[in-house]
Amino acid sequence: MWFNFKINFFIQIYTVNKNKFDKCFNKLFLTTLNYNKKVLKLQLKSNRLKKSKSLSGFLSLEVLNLTANAFEMINIDYLSTKIKSLNLSKNNIKKVKIKKIRLKMKKLILFNNKITNMSFLSKLTNIEYLNIGLNPIEKFPDAIFKLTKIKHLNISFLNINTIPIEILNLKQLISIDITGSRILNNNNILAQLNKKGVKIIS
Repeated sequence: MWFNFKINFFIQIYTVNKNKFDKCFNKLFLTTLNYNKKVLKLQLKSNRLKKSKSLSGFLSLEVLNLTANAFEMINIDYLSTKIKSLNLSKNNIKKVKIKKIRLKMKKLILFNNKITNMSFLSKLTNIEYLNIGLNPIEKFPDAIFKLTKIKHLNISFLNINTIPIEILNLKQLISIDITGSRILNNNNILAQLNKKGVKIIS
């Protein structure tokens, strides 16, 4: 009780001044974090959080970092509808749930998880930066082709060897990171991307 009270008190004071809360590396075990509805930026990396519902009270969040926690499933519908940047890297996520389209989300990092199905990406049509590297994916996710505003795509360390020609339809693409992947220059796709001005990182 004393621990929860102290954390609660600290958040209220800190967010009044800076609208952000940084509580990293403290091994949080809390199941409910409904502390402050005015927090805009929340850094909770390197804790032991497991349930996205525990973050449902932060209604104004725009930036959320949940790197290196203990999530196995994440339900984005529980998170603030105002989130622009979401970092879920280095968890143990196998499934991502989302029913409602998220128009405000611009950046999503899913690096180093265990996600095999990326169909949920079709709900994030305004994504500009996407990192799905180091997931057990063996086929380029078709849902990416619906992300017509994407500028930066990271597919590093994926077990895929081809990129469909449809990627050429992503007119706003600026860079694609294929580091550590087994991608072949099938149909001269990489060369065509490079010719269009897309930076190939390998």
